[in-house]
Amino acid sequence: MKFIDPFPTKCECCNEKNLYPVKDLLAYEAHCKSCGSRLIDGPLGMHKGKRLIAIDLWPVCLLLDACEEFDLDIDRISDEEFDNMYLVKDFIKNIEKMGFTGEPGMILELAAMKELNKLIVSSNFEQYSLKELALLANPEVKPGY
Repeated sequence: MKFIDPFPTKCECCNEKNLYPVKDLLAYEAHCKSCGSRLIDGPLGMHKGKRLIAIDLWPVCLLLDACEEFDLDIDRISDEEFDNMYLVKDFIKNIEKMGFTGEPGMILELAAMKELNKLIVSSNFEQYSLKELALLANPEVKPGY
């Protein structure tokens, strides 16, 4: 996700709005140009926005990873079939329609799944919701200091 740079941000202490470099905001290194206090709320909102988009896009990333890794034809499923993918088992049904012939465990090796393997029970993998996995892949954002 890209932000306008410099990005307009309001200080939570003095309510002054100024423009700040995105790099400084995202690193929690920006200080108010008026009162000098460290800006937290604006940068935190930026990180939360990035997280929400990443959560929404995670199933798409998983599907694209599968297409690339297993040489699948994405045109074999409809938008409706994609939109109705709620559980990993729904995802597996869709990629099978796209030409996947491997074992479900192979999905655990996809780039989108690598970090999640230590957070999930692989024997229950097909029962996880894609939303659960997206949330695990994109943990809650906390202010950085």
